Amino acid sequence: MSYASVFIPLLLAALLSLLIKQATKKRGFPLPPGPKGLPFVGNALQMPREREYRTFTEWGKQYGKLPVITCD
Repeated sequence: MSYASVFIPLLLAALLSLLIKQATKKRGFPLPPGPKGLPFVGNALQMPREREYRTFTEWGKQYGKLPVITCD
């Protein structure tokens, strides 16, 4: 058995566990309200290609009820 056949899977498992840990890590401050994003791509797939103002207006109506800046 070569060292590479043991080392490479262990290295990949360690990298995967670091990525999962970073993705689920709690941030220091809460983010402002908005649509939920997907892991690794965020909200990139939700961004409109045409007539952006319509989508942003709807998001403003839906998520604009909470303050963006707080002094807690």
